[in-house]
Amino acid sequence: MRTQVVLAGGAGLVVGAAMNYLLSDLKSAYFRAYLPPWVICSYVILALGAGLLLVGLIVKPSSALRLDASRAANALTYIAVVNGIAAIAFAAPVLIPSFRFPILITQWPGIYMVIAYVAFLVVGILGNLAWSSVFRSLPSMGKGTTVYRSLFLLQLVGGEVGIFGMAIAMFLGGYVGAYQNYIGFGPVVVGIDMEFSVIPSAIGIFLVLSSNAAGFLNFLVSKDERNVLSGMRQAPAQ
Repeated sequence: MRTQVVLAGGAGLVVGAAMNYLLSDLKSAYFRAYLPPWVICSYVILALGAGLLLVGLIVKPSSALRLDASRAANALTYIAVVNGIAAIAFAAPVLIPSFRFPILITQWPGIYMVIAYVAFLVVGILGNLAWSSVFRSLPSMGKGTTVYRSLFLLQLVGGEVGIFGMAIAMFLGGYVGAYQNYIGFGPVVVGIDMEFSVIPSAIGIFLVLSSNAAGFLNFLVSKDERNVLSGMRQAPAQ
């Protein structure tokens, strides 16, 4: 548990610092969205990251650092199924005539709704199934039967929070922009009304990328425990 907490604290510090830096840079740019709530959010993330890092350094180390690769693969498969159900829920409002989805998707901001939905399908369903297959195949590739629990949790939680956050933010931004364009507002007004979704979408994309990076790192550092144990037994004899 200690390693997971330290990694989570470090990730919180990195995310909070990066978020604060980008928001400070946006203040000098031509960006009209209301930024103070997000600045406060970056400070909260920094504080949480520092707190977790401190707790992780204080608590005693735990031996439960690794997770069976087959269990990790099963978890990712279950998550893909849950995301598939969520994808159906996302598409269900298309059947409600009052929402005018068939018309709004033809407006130029409507492309954001399409991108959000496709990204959710690719990352949330196909991506998790692909990672499930990778973890299930680790023994056949000579990489061992376990993965690092902390990295897997970062991958799982970061991926889910990221893809849901990005998809919801882009979908709402695209819907609002398409509706404004449909009723006759110009591109300036449409752009202003869509800017609320920019920062949440960016955070979601960052979390998705970080999630996949954690998965790749877990794959690279995974080792065959049998070879490690064999080397430890032979060491005294040498």
